[in-house]
Amino acid sequence: MTEDRSSTSNTINVGSRCSELALCQTNLVIGMLKDKNPNLNFNVIKMTTKGDQILDKALNKIGGKSLFTKELEVALDDKRVDFVVHSLKAFNNSSSWTNYRCGH
Repeated sequence: MTEDRSSTSNTINVGSRCSELALCQTNLVIGMLKDKNPNLNFNVIKMTTKGDQILDKALNKIGGKSLFTKELEVALDDKRVDFVVHSLKAFNNSSSWTNYRCGH
C-alpha cells in the first residue's frame, strides 16, 4: 500500500511471487474476493524472491523455505502491500507468520 493511499480507497495491493503458479493462485483469490466485493479493485505487486534467483543450490543449503517468503514479509511490514498470496507450505512455522496467515 502506498503512503498517500486513503483508508477509503477501493484499491487493494496484493503481493505475489512472479512464478506462474503464484500468479495463478493470486488471481484465483482476487477473483473470489471480487465476486463478494465487486466495488474493490486489485493491484498485483509482483516480487522476485531470493529463492527465485538462486537456482543452482539446494534450498536446505542456502536458507530453506524462507528464501521464498522474506520479500513478501518485508513488503507487508513496510505496508507496500495489503496482503500476500502464497502457498502456506513455503512459510516457516514461526509465530510471526501466524499473524499474516490470519489477517495481519
